[in-house]
Amino acid sequence: MSIRTEILDEIVINFIKHANHPFIINIGCGLDMRLSRLKLNNIPWIDIDVPESINLRKRFFNETYFYKMINKSMFDYTWIDDVKRNVHFKEDSDILIIFEGVLMYFEKVEVEAVYKEIARSFDKHHLVIASEFCSKFMTKHTNNHPSVSKLTSKPLFKFGYNNVIELKDILPGSWKVMKEYNYFDRYSHRLRYLKWFKYIVYLKNRFNNKIVIIKNT
Repeated sequence: MSIRTEILDEIVINFIKHANHPFIINIGCGLDMRLSRLKLNNIPWIDIDVPESINLRKRFFNETYFYKMINKSMFDYTWIDDVKRNVHFKEDSDILIIFEGVLMYFEKVEVEAVYKEIARSFDKHHLVIASEFCSKFMTKHTNNHPSVSKLTSKPLFKFGYNNVIELKDILPGSWKVMKEYNYFDRYSHRLRYLKWFKYIVYLKNRFNNKIVIIKNT
């Protein structure tokens, strides 16, 4: 989780640095603190999650002029209308959408449907998608996950990939994977015997999560 946090922090900072009117949407936000941790108080930012999660979040975070929360499922596409009504949303806004610890819990067709709706709705914008995925191996072994397996709700991983080429099946026509971050590539000296996995592609692709950067071209 620390590595995932570090990678996404870097992605957000780099996006803001190069974007024209940056606008950030964090889907499945939970109690994420990235906005406050990085002190991005003047960056338009919207956190989206199901009502139960947002109601809990509002006990710890307050909305501001730049920061808003939307209590809707990502499959309730009216959140897109809410985003477009935001006072900071512009026709030339560059948009970053973050999926952190979200998409692996849904079926492939569901992930594809969300991507397709986002592509259709924001087709006039420069769009960057930062999505976390697990491997196919992990979708079959959720019960062995060091943290997820301890949850009383017993969620299951449903969608993952081993080779990034496999994502082509779910991407809208104008989208391309620009970069993949594999967690084994960082701090391998702290992984004990697992550090050798980064040098063996077969194992590297099957025993760790990754974050992919997708852009519309």
